Amino acid sequence: MKTSTRYLITALIILSLGLLLWQHYGMNRSLRIDFSNPAQFSAFDDRELGGASTASVQASKDGAIMHCQLNDKQHIWRFCGLAIDLGQGQKGVNLSAYDEMQLELAMQTASGSSLNVYLGNFEAYSNNKELISLKLHGTLVTTTPYRSTIKIPLASLTVPTWWLEEGFAPVYDPVARLDNIRKIALSTSDGSASGQYRISLHALEFHGKWISKTNLQTGLLAFWLLAALAYVLKSWLDAYRLAQIEQKKRTRAEQSHEKLAAKANQLQQKVMTDPLTGALNREGLSDFLLRVDLNGLSVLFADMDHFKRVNDGYGHAVGDAVLQQLSALIKTTIRKTDRLVRWGGEEFLIICPATSVTEAGILAEKLRTAVCASNWPADLSMSCSFGAAECQENEDFARTIERADAALYRAKAQGRNRVELAR
Repeated sequence: MKTSTRYLITALIILSLGLLLWQHYGMNRSLRIDFSNPAQFSAFDDRELGGASTASVQASKDGAIMHCQLNDKQHIWRFCGLAIDLGQGQKGVNLSAYDEMQLELAMQTASGSSLNVYLGNFEAYSNNKELISLKLHGTLVTTTPYRSTIKIPLASLTVPTWWLEEGFAPVYDPVARLDNIRKIALSTSDGSASGQYRISLHALEFHGKWISKTNLQTGLLAFWLLAALAYVLKSWLDAYRLAQIEQKKRTRAEQSHEKLAAKANQLQQKVMTDPLTGALNREGLSDFLLRVDLNGLSVLFADMDHFKRVNDGYGHAVGDAVLQQLSALIKTTIRKTDRLVRWGGEEFLIICPATSVTEAGILAEKLRTAVCASNWPADLSMSCSFGAAECQENEDFARTIERADAALYRAKAQGRNRVELAR
C-alpha cells in the first residue's frame, strides 16, 4: 500500500470519528412555538358530545392558562382540554425531523396528575374546524402542580386506538405521521374525577439533530463502502492500463478483420438481395436452400394480377412502388423462418419450411385478402393470384417450383385473385 493511500485512510478515520462526536455533542436543532398570537389558543370540552363540562382559556404572549370544570353526565365521557393552532388552512408544521417535544407547564387538579398530549396531523380527509378530524398521535404524561419541564420522545407517540375504531379516517391507518402537524392538544386523561382543573402552558419546544445518528452512521457506512470500491476500482484501472498497450494492438488487428468481414457481408447481401424490394434474388434463394430441409417444405408462387397495366398506364415509378409495398406486406405477414424471393418482374416465391401445402394455402389466402384490402399507390385496386406446392420426398426443388407455377396458372385461368393448390 502506498504512503499516500495510508495518509488518506488515516484522514478519513479521523473525519469519521469527528463527525460521530459532533453528532453526539452538537448538530442540535430546535423549534420554539411562538405564543405571540393569543388567538392560536382555544379550549374544548365534552359539551359538543352532550356533556356538562366547561373549559375556558386565558392567553397571552407568555402562554396560556386553561380553566376546566369536569362535571358528570350519564353515559358521557367527560373531558376538557387546551388546543394550540400551529398553522392556517391545510398547512401545518413539519415535525418529522425532530426527536423530542418539551412542555413547560403546571397542572392543578382535583385528583390525579396525568395528562393526554396529542399532535394532530392534517390529512386529505381532515378539515379546519374539528380537532378530531386530524390524525391524532398521543401519549400520556405525568404532571406536577408546579412549573416544570416534561420531555416526550416523539417516537413514543402512537395513533390512539379509540380514534382508529371510531372511523375518523376513511381507511384504517395506524402509521404515525408528523409531517404536517396542524394542532397540539392537552387534554384531561381517561377517568379524571369531577372537579376543577387548571393547566398553565408556558413554553413548547421541539428538539432534534440536524443529522440523526442513524442517518449519519448509514452515510458513513456508504461513504466507506464507496471509498473501498473506489480503491478497488483504481487498482483495477491501474492494472487495466498496463494491459491496454497490448490490447490496443490486438484490437486494431481485430477491427481491421471485422471491417473486412463486414464489407464482405455487405457485398454478399448485395449479391443475394433484390435492390428494389429487399427480397432474396435467385442467388439468395440458392444459398437459403443449402441451409434448410426440403422435406415438408412448401412453395407459394405469387403474381400480381394485371401488373402490366400499372406500368403501361401509370409508369414504372408507380409499378416499382407497388412491388415495394407488396414485398413489405408479405414480409410482415410470413413467419421469421419463411423467405420472400423475387423470381422476376411481378412474380414472387414464398419459401415456407416445415409447412404442408394446406397450411401454405391458408397463408396464401391470408395474403390475397390483405392485398385486396390494402391502399395502393395512385389509388389503384390490386389483387394477387397464388399457386402452392409441397416438396415431395426425393423431389427436385425445381420440379416443386414447376408444380407451384402450374397451380398459379390455373388460378390465373380461373379468373385471377384466387389460390390454387398443386395436384
